[in-house]
Amino acid sequence: MSSPQQLTSLREQLERVAVQLSTSPLPPKPQRLRGIGRVITDSWPYDNPLGSLILEAEQLYLRA
Repeated sequence: MSSPQQLTSLREQLERVAVQLSTSPLPPKPQRLRGIGRVITDSWPYDNPLGSLILEAEQLYLRA
């Protein structure tokens, strides 16, 4: 399971991504935040629906 520190870090990363998405243009692809999925895939149960949504959103963000 994720520690409180990991969850805080994840929340902060998601908030930074939200800010990037609300402004335009997005940063160039090499400068976009990465790694949100690592916390989920390493620490969360495989059947967690929120984890799946976050992983999908990260992939869409990185491809946009």
